[in-house]
Amino acid sequence: MAKSKHAEMIDLIQEIATIGKNRGMLHQFTEDDSYDGRLITIGGQQLINFGSCSYLGLETDRRVKDGAIDAIERYGSQLACSRAFLSNTLYSEFEDILKRMFNAPLLLAPTTSVGHQAVMPTVVDDNDAIILDQQAHWSMQDVAYKLQVRGIKVTKVRHSRLDELKQKIEELAPKHNKIWYFIDGIYSMYGDAAPLKDLIKMLDSIKQMHLYVDDAHGISWAGKNGTGYTLSQIDLHPKMILATSLGKAFANVGGVFLFPNEELCWKVKSWGGALSQSGPQPPSVLGACIATAKIHLSGEIYERQQALAEKIKYCNHLLREKDLPLVSESHAPIFFVGLGLPRVGYNLVEKLQKDGLYVNLAVFPVVPETCTGIRFAVTLHHSNEDIEKLVDRIHYHLPIALSEEGRSMSDIYKAFKSLKHLQNTNNHAAHSLKVQWKRDETKFTIQHETSINNISKGTWNSMFLDKGAFDYEGMKLYEEVFGNESLPENKWGFHYFLVRNNSGRIVLATFFTETLSKNDMLASASISKQIETERIKNPYYQTSKTFLMGTLITEGCHLFIERTDPDWNDALAFLLDNISDYFEKSDNDILLLRDFDENDIEIKSFLMDYGFIKAELPDTHEIKDVSWENKDSFLQLLSGKKRRSVNQEILSYEKFFKVNISSGIENENIDLWYELYENVNRKNLALNVFKLPSKLFTAICSDKNWEILELRLKGEYSNSGKDEVVAVGFINKGSENYYPVMLGLDYSYVNEFNTYKQLLFNVVLRAGELNKKAVHLGLGASIEKKKIGAKAKQQVAFIRMKDDYNMSLIGIMSEKQA
Repeated sequence: MAKSKHAEMIDLIQEIATIGKNRGMLHQFTEDDSYDGRLITIGGQQLINFGSCSYLGLETDRRVKDGAIDAIERYGSQLACSRAFLSNTLYSEFEDILKRMFNAPLLLAPTTSVGHQAVMPTVVDDNDAIILDQQAHWSMQDVAYKLQVRGIKVTKVRHSRLDELKQKIEELAPKHNKIWYFIDGIYSMYGDAAPLKDLIKMLDSIKQMHLYVDDAHGISWAGKNGTGYTLSQIDLHPKMILATSLGKAFANVGGVFLFPNEELCWKVKSWGGALSQSGPQPPSVLGACIATAKIHLSGEIYERQQALAEKIKYCNHLLREKDLPLVSESHAPIFFVGLGLPRVGYNLVEKLQKDGLYVNLAVFPVVPETCTGIRFAVTLHHSNEDIEKLVDRIHYHLPIALSEEGRSMSDIYKAFKSLKHLQNTNNHAAHSLKVQWKRDETKFTIQHETSINNISKGTWNSMFLDKGAFDYEGMKLYEEVFGNESLPENKWGFHYFLVRNNSGRIVLATFFTETLSKNDMLASASISKQIETERIKNPYYQTSKTFLMGTLITEGCHLFIERTDPDWNDALAFLLDNISDYFEKSDNDILLLRDFDENDIEIKSFLMDYGFIKAELPDTHEIKDVSWENKDSFLQLLSGKKRRSVNQEILSYEKFFKVNISSGIENENIDLWYELYENVNRKNLALNVFKLPSKLFTAICSDKNWEILELRLKGEYSNSGKDEVVAVGFINKGSENYYPVMLGLDYSYVNEFNTYKQLLFNVVLRAGELNKKAVHLGLGASIEKKKIGAKAKQQVAFIRMKDDYNMSLIGIMSEKQA
């Protein structure tokens, strides 16, 4: 059974997490008997910990620890009761202190994530809409997507793009009551701040707009009484909810939610199921929280804030001095050094760990696929010497890591547009890599053509004959059809890439088409069905310019690799660099490599390390042995169960049909055949693509390399009383293989006469008649194809987008997210 997109996403994240775990960077454990806030031990090696979010170093404070010890001595390990009935004594004391800190109605949650699950479903009504910032924390995004089951509209805007936000609000305003914008106060990856003051102006001027802020990473190190970055910049607005975390710089566990009035606060407290139905914070945590809160109400908090601010300022200075690719310089204790591809990230983090430095590696999905980087945080546990060592080691190792992975600083500049100011800087990293990269490039040359006519037939067919319906003659036909079409979805650009080594031997070759594709092409049929209703009014709704390996109608091995060449990996990197360069300069939005074997671990790992995101395709099917002499000998090759299915579901219906074959001639039935194809195109949403032009089918009919297999229902069984064409297949004959590419069906007869199964069976028989070695039955319909002996093969695609914020629409995320 085909996986849902949600299941595919889980598998993808598991695969990425497994890679990180195996390389010692994710899901690790410390091995220390005690913790001082600065040093940790992993794998027997002591490391300076730059991965902690306890920015003020309060987690090791004696007063905080004593608060926890005293509470557990007095109240035990827990009060096992829902807070809807009863709360521990310490809750009253802690909530009173928090109200003095924040001076606003508030409630406590066991964690901020649990709090979002209670607050968001309560404050967002069914007639409201949600706009998510692209980089809003996942804990909010997860709840927002789940709210879609109530019919609540959820959409996204690019990170901190207030122009897009205004446009979205204008679009949503006529149909919705409140329009909520969800953001972070300080974003957890890049450490940049939300444009809070501008947002307050929007709240004042736009009646329907409401704001929901998660300031988890802003707490303690900023603001009066350590109430956080957001409240240091703005006051709590009447149309605003503010969440923050006790698990970062506050050095405890829990979440705090601030409301503009007591009525709304009580509504959430009394109704928010995730609060009343989850366990309370244990007494030890409450005791520690009270101790921490008392520090926040003292003058000491400002001393700590100032001390941390000095360290942040010093770290920013050192990073600027070394011209390192710091993605966002801010006043926050979070730093993100951009690296580009995941492979560079793994390499650099390994080097830093060997030098005794622990940092976090940020890879997809927490950042876009080509925006890997190292995220580190400065805390009061760090000395200036610690910070100096980290910056010095990054500066030293970065050019080496880039060189070892065959990359350059230009990759980083491409991935992070905010770093363009560094592009012309003669820094150590850029200079040393410029030399290395030039030397590597001399290994290969690339031939880039925009027409198959510029490549010899012998050269092309030596690599792609019988790899799919895209041999030399096939590509000529596609160019003639799609090269001069007027509709944007049918006007394709063709690009051929051939990579040669120094001896002139072709090591790799492939071809791409530039085309307009539907964003939901790889999404589930249920999503496509919803989106198609919008396309009735706007046929180009949710579409993108795509640079696609192969074409939208071909299927097979679109990438030739000479794996006997010892440098094929380097050649593939060289090819991908050239393709990526073209993609970045073009107006395409999506780069899509496709039809790779899921079990080809070598290629899959290579492409994922190169920053591509894997997406599953429908299974493809083929019958490799087409050596039977007749129908009976074919049936003998099937298992008993499949033979019975063929007899019952196909052979018992043969008497109803006539089979016609035509090739290389114009046919009077072309208009009818095209109508049957249109039927299938409308109905088949599992791989949702634009309708192909009738011009293609006319060209196919006249091409001797193709043939049309037509099924006619005999007159005595048809509704009209005449022979009726009820199914048609458009098939590329190939040299040794048989490739049915498109088909058409009259759905009024499909169930009664099993016409689809009859068509498949006759395609297989025809392949045998032509003495083909194999028949490739294409994507989808696994059950029907397996019954006639086809083997399924799982295929995957690899995707990169210029703008990652709407990745869900190409089927990578779950159905709800799209």
